[in-house]
Amino acid sequence: MRSMLRQIPRRRLPRLAALLVAAAAGSLVLASSAMALPPGPPGNLASTPSSPMKSPTPTITWTDATPDAGQTIIGYEGGIGPDLSSAVTSGAAIGPLVDGLHTFSVRAVQSNDERSGYVSIPIVVDNAPPIVGIGFSTSPNAANWFRAPLMIQPSCSDLLSPPVAGCEPFAPPAEGADVPVSVTGTDGAGNQATANATFNYDATPPTAASSSAPVEGSLVASEPEFRWIAGSDATSGVDRYELQFRNVSQETAFQTFAEQNATALTDYVVNRGPGATPALPEGDLLEWRVVTFDNAGNSRNSVPAYRLTIDSTIPPPPVITGGPGTPIRFTSPTFTWSGTQDNYLWDLFIPGRTNPVRSGSGAATEVTLQSLADGDYTFRVIQVTPFGQRSEGAVRSFKVDTAPPAAPEITVRPPFPAAGLITFGWTTEPGAFSRWQVNGAGGAVILGPADSLLNTVSIANLADGAYSFQVLQVDPAGNTSAATVEPFTVTNPLAPGAPPSSSPKIEPEFLLPTQNAFRLRPKAGKTLPTRRPVLNWRKGPRGTRLYNVQIFKVVKKRAGRAPTVKKVYSGFPRKRQLRAPKAKMQPGACYVWRVWPYTGTRFTPKPLGISNFCVAKASVLRKKAIQAKRKAAKRKAAQRRAALRRS
Repeated sequence: MRSMLRQIPRRRLPRLAALLVAAAAGSLVLASSAMALPPGPPGNLASTPSSPMKSPTPTITWTDATPDAGQTIIGYEGGIGPDLSSAVTSGAAIGPLVDGLHTFSVRAVQSNDERSGYVSIPIVVDNAPPIVGIGFSTSPNAANWFRAPLMIQPSCSDLLSPPVAGCEPFAPPAEGADVPVSVTGTDGAGNQATANATFNYDATPPTAASSSAPVEGSLVASEPEFRWIAGSDATSGVDRYELQFRNVSQETAFQTFAEQNATALTDYVVNRGPGATPALPEGDLLEWRVVTFDNAGNSRNSVPAYRLTIDSTIPPPPVITGGPGTPIRFTSPTFTWSGTQDNYLWDLFIPGRTNPVRSGSGAATEVTLQSLADGDYTFRVIQVTPFGQRSEGAVRSFKVDTAPPAAPEITVRPPFPAAGLITFGWTTEPGAFSRWQVNGAGGAVILGPADSLLNTVSIANLADGAYSFQVLQVDPAGNTSAATVEPFTVTNPLAPGAPPSSSPKIEPEFLLPTQNAFRLRPKAGKTLPTRRPVLNWRKGPRGTRLYNVQIFKVVKKRAGRAPTVKKVYSGFPRKRQLRAPKAKMQPGACYVWRVWPYTGTRFTPKPLGISNFCVAKASVLRKKAIQAKRKAAKRKAAQRRAALRRS
């Protein structure tokens, strides 16, 4: 530049300087016009409906951008995706959009072609329902039952529009088996999904079992039988019982020493016998209880817990020689006993209670319990040494029942009019037997009265006319119900029937009925050459304490009439064998007998079995007796000869 200036004549320099200044001023004017500012961005960008949404064509709105001074907004451009150069208009719908996350962007275009910065809004389109499931705060037990505490815990998720409403935990709606539960979840876009489930829930403990024996304050020589009356659970059912004890003397906690699964029994007995583990400690004061568990795992303790002491040095228990061990219908029973000591203590307990309702002491070996109310009782007597040592208690349970049973209900009746074989059926309570008769015109007895082991009877050979069938029941205590009377009419066909047989046919199920006779011995239908037959039967259900054996004699009627049966014996043996009394067994007669287990407070719903036998004719019995005498004489002679040879 300097070299160029040296070459310019000096007279021209002032003019050149002026030209340079003017050029500089012109360039400044041009620069100021090229520096115009871009417009402001659009405002209040929004979508309708708002995001997240189910609509694939939302409407996008915004407020106008602010242009630079001297400029105007000539339009907007933007869109969704990589190409944002399309012209867009506020209030116009876009799309359709697929489900997913999208971004809408827009900018203003100014009259001088300047553009604002982009403003963007996310748009979530979601038409898929959420994922909804049902869970629980705990797991069910092996029997698939839940118990408290329990909460229903829904599991809900949605990838596009979380969170999902309606999925908060909540308490079970009810108790029971197959309880229904439903959860409906709603995602942010308004889509819904419902999950359904059922579950077994029991939050209520069962009712407690009632401890029966050994009673409070028992002193026993060895571990006794433990007895209790069943608990109940209306929801999940009783699962099992646990026998627990604690050592009061050593202040230990309760521990389980025996378990018993729940069955259909109402009375339970556990006898572990010698050598059982864990062994109950001897010489210490113990407390025992029964814990009832339902199938959901809830439990309840028997209240109160009974105390007992095991002491093998105590005297033997006395022997109860008289007194009921079965249901009775009189209120003042008498108990007698014998023992080796001169002093006795006796108590009368009601199962489930700690304190006796009657008690006494002294040298007497007999007591009459006056005016007992109906209910279950346990009588206990203890003998005491001169040094005050008490024996184990001898116990006998019985029931006072003075209320007559309800009259039978007729369940099977003949048509009107009846003809031929006429059948009646009726209901009775467990352990009871029935007594029926057929009355004719004016109340005259046509058939019966007859005792029945079964709840049905078939009657044949009735002449045309009006009759009434009358039946009552006698419960195990001997109470007799009112009679149920059912009138009926017989109209036989006019056509002549078959000629009468010399031996009128008797329905076998009426004459000699059987029911589960395989459980009883001798075999059904057998003729026995003795008037003192030995009757045997299988063991009753768990908890059976004794048996009611009832024997009915088949009473023959005149020709053309069906035989009936009459009760001739009722006994209550504790063993599974009974020798029938000779005075009740007649030569040539047939008998029906049944065995009914008694569990301490009630009879089982059905008898163990019903069977029948006949006693041989008198001539056969005499022959057998002669043969038996000859055999005995031969045996004695052989014994004498053997003794002579040895001498």
